[in-house]
Amino acid sequence: GAQVLHPSAMVPCIDDEIPVYVRNIFNPSFEGTVIRGRSPTLEEVNAAGKAKNWRSKKGEIPIKGITSVDKISLVTLEGASVIGGANVAERFMGAMADAGVNVLIITQASSESSITVAVPETEGKRALGAIQDAFELELARSTINSVSCNDGMSIVAIVGEGMAMNSGVSATFMSSLARANVNIRLIAQGSSERQVAVVVNADDTSRALRAAHMAFTLSETA
Repeated sequence: GAQVLHPSAMVPCIDDEIPVYVRNIFNPSFEGTVIRGRSPTLEEVNAAGKAKNWRSKKGEIPIKGITSVDKISLVTLEGASVIGGANVAERFMGAMADAGVNVLIITQASSESSITVAVPETEGKRALGAIQDAFELELARSTINSVSCNDGMSIVAIVGEGMAMNSGVSATFMSSLARANVNIRLIAQGSSERQVAVVVNADDTSRALRAAHMAFTLSETA
């Protein structure tokens, strides 16, 4: 079967609170994991009160898993025309949609001088060509400095319900990567606070996964 359950397949289980049992077919006697209930909404999480440092909750680990996605490309648009351009992001993402490129992560610098997306490596060149076509005039006038595509990247992410309203989770994650000498090319966090993702060089993926695993002592959990 599929390695990952499609979100749409989970909707009936979420709506009717039907438990989902995840078992290891190579070790059927192991109790596995039970997924049940509905996660609090962002509004409910915010109403819960002040954030607390996750280390103050002895024995509670805020994340439930560490994942990676290999063979990623970073496509970046940067230049003066990006700053203050109300429709730049729209044109950028429109070009991705028109080219049929699957955007996994999008980030924009607070200075508004650049936009970067992470896409599957097989779609990197197509994404680059789409952006070059969409901003052909700006590139010709040099008001866009450059459009680039960097291959050989991986996404490493930590995921968990306990991350919301718990301070220090991102700091622990980033510190673990720094100690492992892993260079971070891009950082993204969802507004739900339930995932933090970074993009690193593919050669550093295994080291990044081990470092994050040790930092959150997942090896000590059942």
